[in-house]
Amino acid sequence: MKIFKIAALSSALAVTIPAFAQDAFTLDPGLYAININATSAGIPLAQESMSECLPEGENTVTYAEAEQIISEDFECSYDNVFKSEGKITSDATCKMTAMDAILTGKAQVNYTGESMNLVFDGDMAVAGQNLPFNFQADAIKTSEICN
Repeated sequence: MKIFKIAALSSALAVTIPAFAQDAFTLDPGLYAININATSAGIPLAQESMSECLPEGENTVTYAEAEQIISEDFECSYDNVFKSEGKITSDATCKMTAMDAILTGKAQVNYTGESMNLVFDGDMAVAGQNLPFNFQADAIKTSEICN
């Protein structure tokens, strides 16, 4: 379920739960390659690559579940949310619950049944400083079969 925590976290930075027309996010079952990169002022904060198996029956998360996952790490508000086929954009403001930091910026999620991509470009206000903050997460299906 790591992929859904990543998707939920990505959604926290990009969209509000009611912004979606449906009530759940589903990826096709299979093996996914996941890449996460976060930088602040050009300095890497997080860089992670992993594989995650999504078996049939565990490949959907409801927005209520996503909202619960998101609330563990962020308190967010959203403006200017726009939806189109396979794409959602918004202006997001998220307070990190684990530290005294606020993220503000523009986010875009692109998704299909076999992939999800989030790009967040904005600022992080922390310790009296306002630093550039960039986040990208990708989940791409690599195989129908989990190994």
